Amino acid sequence: MKPFAVLLCTLLLVTSLTACGWVTITDGPAPSASNSAASDNDVTEEEPQPSPDVVVTAEDVQSAVEALVPDEYRGQSYSCDILTASDGSGFIVSLQIDVDTEDAADIISGMEADILKLDNLNISDVQIIAVHDMQIVGTN
Repeated sequence: MKPFAVLLCTLLLVTSLTACGWVTITDGPAPSASNSAASDNDVTEEEPQPSPDVVVTAEDVQSAVEALVPDEYRGQSYSCDILTASDGSGFIVSLQIDVDTEDAADIISGMEADILKLDNLNISDVQIIAVHDMQIVGTN
């Protein structure tokens, strides 16, 4: 059931990012390394930018972050809060998850990396607290 839930969350995230214009889906094969060497001088690559009229909200960020959190980490002390930085530099993700003590460091670093990979959501900081039996067992 977990792979299905992950697939469903991924599809929902891609669908919402596509609807906002942040992700473009095209037909055809991806360029290969051998073909791109000959045309490196001909092609300039620009990083995709969200359109100026699209405003990212805390709810957008929270939905994207919560889609990454497996059900096994959503225990009694689970919380996901999105704060706005006072200097306007972006959103701060504050996440509290339930994990086993021995796995805390690996889970925290993996979750932080996954959250920071969420492009175009203006995330400036990620704070993760791992809890086991109502005691803090790790932070990033």
